[in-house]
Amino acid sequence: MLTSTLRKLVPEYGYTLPSREEFLAELEKTKYTPDISKLEEQAWQKVFVIDELKRRHLKHSLLGEDIHYAGPAYTQDPYRLWVKRNDPTASPIPMKASKEDNGFVRYFPSPAKIKGEVWFVRSERLLALDTYKQNTVEFRRKRVTVILPYRPLTWLKDPYKDPDNTLSGYRPSVKLGEERVYLLQPWMYVGRHTFWEPHLTAFDYEGGALHKSSHPWCSTFYHVKR
Repeated sequence: MLTSTLRKLVPEYGYTLPSREEFLAELEKTKYTPDISKLEEQAWQKVFVIDELKRRHLKHSLLGEDIHYAGPAYTQDPYRLWVKRNDPTASPIPMKASKEDNGFVRYFPSPAKIKGEVWFVRSERLLALDTYKQNTVEFRRKRVTVILPYRPLTWLKDPYKDPDNTLSGYRPSVKLGEERVYLLQPWMYVGRHTFWEPHLTAFDYEGGALHKSSHPWCSTFYHVKR
């Protein structure tokens, strides 16, 4: 890691000066992760993924082996989601929607929330993720607010107290509560306008598929299925 390599620059602590090749190699590893030293102050990072990084998808292994699933979530803010025509393997491109964008500007997709997954990953895994996403070039890794819906379970004293409002498949003593939401601020890879706008033509890209939602706080959302 870059942190351990830089420590070699302090001989009084017993470290040797790295060679020029070693130093350049470490710099190359962090080319797309300029904030690696800040990230490594914490062992874990929250990442919101919407594409081939999701579980049971092609590039899910890039998240690493030591990971923990937090659950499905939706972006709080609306985005335009672009997908490449006739190429299901290409990464979708989420672009922040402005207040003036009503979905009828040129051929822009309609602004909507995006459904994805929140994962806890080791901080060092962001090196591989940033390289794959070309962070600071094609995409920008940024903190976003996501909505994680959940329904609490209540254990009833009387197993037959409320049999019509129990969770299907569970014991009758478990009651499913009303939906609640929890707000998280994970990292998300958002497309950079300066890179993608020259490429987003109606011949090569189109809007992602919109789905109707049953949640009162979300009418429609994008959901990438591969």
